[in-house]
Amino acid sequence: MTGLLAQVAAAIGSFGSLVVLAFSLHAGEKLSFGQWVLIVLAVALGLIVIAWELRRYLVEKPWVKSPKKVPAFMRKWIADGGQVAVFSRDLSWVDVETKGILVSKAAANDLVVVLPRAIALSEELVAHGANVILYPELAYTIKSRFTIVHLDRADTAVAVGYRLPNGRHRIDRFTAGSNDPAFYLALDVVGLLRGYQELRRR
Repeated sequence: MTGLLAQVAAAIGSFGSLVVLAFSLHAGEKLSFGQWVLIVLAVALGLIVIAWELRRYLVEKPWVKSPKKVPAFMRKWIADGGQVAVFSRDLSWVDVETKGILVSKAAANDLVVVLPRAIALSEELVAHGANVILYPELAYTIKSRFTIVHLDRADTAVAVGYRLPNGRHRIDRFTAGSNDPAFYLALDVVGLLRGYQELRRR
């Protein structure tokens, strides 16, 4: 929140200074039509910058709720168009309603699921067309839990979930423009496990 306020204040200060400068240079004089156009454009651009920063904050603001509300968040996160990649230990957060969305994604060839080993739900999703990547030979379970939406697109976004010491669940969201290392690490893991899957098939 502090970062957002600093960015908004900087935008207001920058464009405010430009407007004040324009008026101070023409003290006591009428501004021409062209000068008014430039001032209006400067103010409009300032408002656009502020709106963009607010939108990015709302999109990337950490989501902190009780664990029972995780399925509702995930349904909203994966429901729209685009390919989805789900990294999980056992898909324990999937309820009946969420399962329906995953099945629809699988049928549309828009679902990648990564698990340490096969489970009943993963086999069902494979039957519907999901690309399920398993890695039992590695004898290791990926500790991070994250879901990528709009995979392989310019508007790719990553949601990383984990439980807090107080028992609540936190999900951090990262977009392509955030430049956060977590975003690129998640994409790297996807690429590595896709490559691993191809090697197993040979």
